[in-house]
Amino acid sequence: MLEVSSVYIPGWVETEEIAKIAESLAQIYSGIPYAVIAFLPEHKLKHIPSPDFRQMISAFEAAKDAGSRNVRLGNLGRFMKSMDEYEMLYAGCYLVACTYLLFKLVCESQVTEGFQTLSCGVIRIDDFFL
Repeated sequence: MLEVSSVYIPGWVETEEIAKIAESLAQIYSGIPYAVIAFLPEHKLKHIPSPDFRQMISAFEAAKDAGSRNVRLGNLGRFMKSMDEYEMLYAGCYLVACTYLLFKLVCESQVTEGFQTLSCGVIRIDDFFL
C-alpha cells in the first residue's frame, strides 16, 4: 500500500507546497492516501516552530481543494492544544478523509511557577470504515 507524506515545516514546506504536491498526486490518482504531518522541532532545527492548528487546517483544505480525496493530518499532538480543537477536527473530518479513527484526547494540566499549561496528546482507540 502506498501513502505519501509531507511534513509541514513553517517557512519551508507550507500550504502552497502541500497543495502542489496534492495536485500532482491527484493527477495520478485522487485516492492516493496523503498525510500532512506536523513538523517536530529537533536537533539543529529546534529554532523552527511546529505548525499551529490554523496552518494545519489550511494545508488540509488546500490538499483537498487540489483534488486529493484521501487526506489526513498527522502528529496531532504537536498542533492540537485543546479539546475544542480536537472537536473541530473530528466534526470537520480532518482526521481522515475516508476512514474515521476514534481517538481519545488525553490532557494534563500543570501549574509551574504560577503558570498553568495544558499538555495534550492523542491515543488511537480503534478505526472503522463508513
